[in-house]
Amino acid sequence: MRGVAERSLAVVGDAANGALTLDSAIGDWFSHPVAGPLLQDVLLAGMTEEQRRRAEAGSDLTDVVASIPAGQYPHFPGVPVSADDLNRILEAMR
Repeated sequence: MRGVAERSLAVVGDAANGALTLDSAIGDWFSHPVAGPLLQDVLLAGMTEEQRRRAEAGSDLTDVVASIPAGQYPHFPGVPVSADDLNRILEAMR
């Protein structure tokens, strides 16, 4: 029997291990069992009723931005999430 080679594979954007960073995809943040609800709370708290209606109607937009790094998300126009908000979520997960 021949020896079996062992290899590690790092998957970019993989939140399966529960570890998120500002380099993780924002979609991983939204789908994370702890960070997702916290991020949703921040988003909803910063939205007007009109913004909430538009967000619900345009849920496909979430798919468009899902692969961007979370650290870039606060720089999108109209996103009521700051870098401080993301850092507070990371702290809450520790």
